[in-house]
Amino acid sequence: MLGLLAQRAAQLGQFEQFDSLLREASRFRETFSEPSEQTRRPAPVRLAHGPSGPRLLCFPSFASRSGAHQYARLAAAARGKLDVWALPAPGFTGGEELPADLDALVRLHAQDVERCADGEPFAILGHSAGGWIAHAVTAQLEKLGIPPVRLVLLDSYRPGSAILPRIQASLARELTVDQGSLAAAGEQWDDICLTAMGGCARLFESWQPQQPSTPVLQVRAAEPLPGFPETGWQASWQGAGHTEVEVPGNHFTMTGEHGDSTLRAVLDHLAAQP
Repeated sequence: MLGLLAQRAAQLGQFEQFDSLLREASRFRETFSEPSEQTRRPAPVRLAHGPSGPRLLCFPSFASRSGAHQYARLAAAARGKLDVWALPAPGFTGGEELPADLDALVRLHAQDVERCADGEPFAILGHSAGGWIAHAVTAQLEKLGIPPVRLVLLDSYRPGSAILPRIQASLARELTVDQGSLAAAGEQWDDICLTAMGGCARLFESWQPQQPSTPVLQVRAAEPLPGFPETGWQASWQGAGHTEVEVPGNHFTMTGEHGDSTLRAVLDHLAAQP
């Protein structure tokens, strides 16, 4: 039922209001508070193997179905160069629980990061809303004394940005209206996926990111999406230790058809740093 309502909301241009419904519906999902080995979660997915550089641990966006597929094109350019892992958010697959709060989510992901890093240097990366998870997990890892060498934010907008509803509306159209390109590729939104999207969004409703000690690389898309304002549309997280670079493509294609250019920008930055 929610999938049909999502399509109607997208057609009416009211997906921002529909998102409020999803946040409330997510309250009735099963949740976990203390992550453990028994917590039902998605397993991290290794997307590339390579001998050089820090391991790249990637958090998918929760503005659509969280999964390793979001980084498939980017990781393809990393094969033979470095290890790339994707760490999907819990709750997007049947049988998985949603985190009860943000603390439960970041502690669960911190455990997964430790396993994937396995004592080796690593960088944390997040695209779009996945950057919020990456930012929050980095803060947790700093508390644990195992910070990443870099926090990489791929076109990730700060909470409250006026651009975020425009991105969500564009994504909704691609997924639900007239069998858009993403829907045709099999990226369907079912009730489990939609309530997980709402549940993750609800976790960050009052989140105020703090300046991390870890150096931050902000990778910004060079092209706006349709409907973006003429100026002021690019993502920015200003702060000490922040570096900004621009790559080809828009918010979506920078990890798709331009994934190789995006990865090259990240690797060039990591290689240039001590």
